[in-house]
Amino acid sequence: MTYRDEKEGLRVRVAELQRELDEAKSTVAKLRGDGATSSSGPRGRYSGLLGLDTQFVLDRTLPFEMSTEGYEAVAALMKSRFGVAASQVGRQLDAGGLSISYADGRTRVRWAIDRRPLELSLVSLTGLLGVFGAMVPVSIGHDGFHLSDPQLWAVFGVSLIAATCGIGLGLRSWFKKQSRTKAREASAAFERVVEIATEHAVRNPEEDGPRMRVDVADDGRDAIAETEAELVALAEQTSARSV
Repeated sequence: MTYRDEKEGLRVRVAELQRELDEAKSTVAKLRGDGATSSSGPRGRYSGLLGLDTQFVLDRTLPFEMSTEGYEAVAALMKSRFGVAASQVGRQLDAGGLSISYADGRTRVRWAIDRRPLELSLVSLTGLLGVFGAMVPVSIGHDGFHLSDPQLWAVFGVSLIAATCGIGLGLRSWFKKQSRTKAREASAAFERVVEIATEHAVRNPEEDGPRMRVDVADDGRDAIAETEAELVALAEQTSARSV
């Protein structure tokens, strides 16, 4: 093995140790309560009309800053998956129901779905379609059976109730199914956004990328020794806190 090959192997080893060190530090941070925090699920009041909560929110706070490349990757994801163009001002990105913000060394990823407009849509469509549905038997009673006006009004009232109930239940079921589908899609996209943020985490505010480099003078052996020692210390901390 040549000197160059040995040096390249040492650099690869240092990179692997750096990754393991970052993972170990992340585990320790979670045990200390300094890691990412999250909350998700239905919020807001329960809507009897929809059979769902009026809002669905996914919220996670990450203990690092996301790089510019990360914001670009998130914008590309939202464009390709949902056809939504992202708008960004500084470290604030908004795309549809997704919002990403950065403050005090933490990145907050939030996805909110507001279902309140569906209530008005459900009522409006049910009423409109119910009236049209009730007009069918009225027309048949008028032209085919020559019913009197009081009889036609009675037919209209009964038909309106029947049509409204049937159409309303059908629309409610359809709206509920669509809302749950959108919630599943949002959850999957949200997790992908968090993955992108983690992949593009800025470990050093001054410079993206690995914090450790191999010095040609020592061939990286000192760096490996120091990193392995730090990994052992973090592993001991993790074991102690897990007990």
